[in-house]
Amino acid sequence: MAAPIREYAPGSWSQSVYDSRIPEAHHIAGVGLVNDEEIYFGGRSPAGIFAVHRSELTQIEAVEGEITTFHLCHHRSSIFYEVLSPEGGDHSIFEYSLISRSKKRVRTFQDRPSATSLACLDRYLLRTSAENLLMIPLMEQVGGEVLEEFHAGDAIASLSVRYAADVFTRAEVFGVVPTNRSVIRLRFTTNTFNQPRISKMETVLSGGDGNDGVLKSATVKEPHHVLCMKDDQVIIVDGCSVRQLQGDHVRTLLGTPGECETPAEEHVEPVPWSSRISRPLALAGAADGTASGAMLLLTGAQVISMSAAGDSGAAGSDPEEAACATHQSEGSCVSPRDHGCGWTEGDAPGEKLCLSCTALQHWAWGHACDWEGTTHAGTRYSLAGCGCVAPEPEPDPDDPNGIHHRGIWILLVIITIATCIGGLLVVYRAHRRAAIARELYGGHYGECIDTAEFHTFTDDDCPN
Repeated sequence: MAAPIREYAPGSWSQSVYDSRIPEAHHIAGVGLVNDEEIYFGGRSPAGIFAVHRSELTQIEAVEGEITTFHLCHHRSSIFYEVLSPEGGDHSIFEYSLISRSKKRVRTFQDRPSATSLACLDRYLLRTSAENLLMIPLMEQVGGEVLEEFHAGDAIASLSVRYAADVFTRAEVFGVVPTNRSVIRLRFTTNTFNQPRISKMETVLSGGDGNDGVLKSATVKEPHHVLCMKDDQVIIVDGCSVRQLQGDHVRTLLGTPGECETPAEEHVEPVPWSSRISRPLALAGAADGTASGAMLLLTGAQVISMSAAGDSGAAGSDPEEAACATHQSEGSCVSPRDHGCGWTEGDAPGEKLCLSCTALQHWAWGHACDWEGTTHAGTRYSLAGCGCVAPEPEPDPDDPNGIHHRGIWILLVIITIATCIGGLLVVYRAHRRAAIARELYGGHYGECIDTAEFHTFTDDDCPN
């Protein structure tokens, strides 16, 4: 069986941003993102809304009960969340204003399934559950139109709205149906009583092996979250991967659909194919007016920040990244030296990207050159174009020249040691001679000693 076709989006980056600074991941019900410095969490235990600003975590709203669903609505500057009452059975939806720091109750449902997803649309709130898709008017305290009744196998698990601030008849709503493994798109109109209804429901991506490529041949393997972003991007959490639909093309931003890790073994790398994550729990994107187009992915162990530049010519792409992404071979990517691009290559087909050196150094906190000429997490890095110099290789034990050079070094070491030992012996012997002189003559070796020697001459000693 052939391996699924995988294409990786140039200019996409993923990095772990929150782990020990937030509660344990399974205590988070959802995430919301305004920009890189304004992030919100919906906490299960303790229940409440938490704000993260410049890495400081603060509870801004306490909640009685358990938050089951969480959604940040950008065009209303508010957070919608559904709470299961402490007694169980009742689900209440609240809207918390980020401007006035106050909340109001939107609706209460008795003996109904919990919401699986919330999404704001114009002056309405979409709520999907295992039972139905509901459209709730926010300007009224009662009412709500059931747009679709679900039966076994066709419930929508995740919703996201493109053009959410526009009137609902111009918006597009994307949804994920996990049971039949599909991504769908909905459009709305009004009936004769000026009530909203679904005018069109179409399948955008069908179930399959999770192939990337052009839309007509691309498939999803295990979709469970969807997010609409600027530049007409649709981000899909598929199994343990994050994939991007832009225009008529599907690419991978992070991980592999069918290859999941336990939370303890997760690792995020600079290139998408080397990263391995556990099953994602939530996905959120920045407001349309932000420059970065950042996203947050909540997994079982951490919160991952992602950016998706899309095609090299997409609006908002970094010029250096766009220039590097045009290189399709290692030679053109890294030559000439210091031209600002680095080459990365994995083992499987399609696992190759020419990356911006500036972005790579930023990701690696300035230590990307440590990977030059090495294989890290299954990826080979060639970073001569970043001005990196490969470390001196270890001698090959099978190389006779290497053995010869090692022999010379060993000989030099032996000579040095022998010379040191000889010097020590000379010093020791001089010390011993000095000690003997002190014992015999009471002086020090080498000094003049006041002594006299007498000799008795006999007649035999005299000459004739």
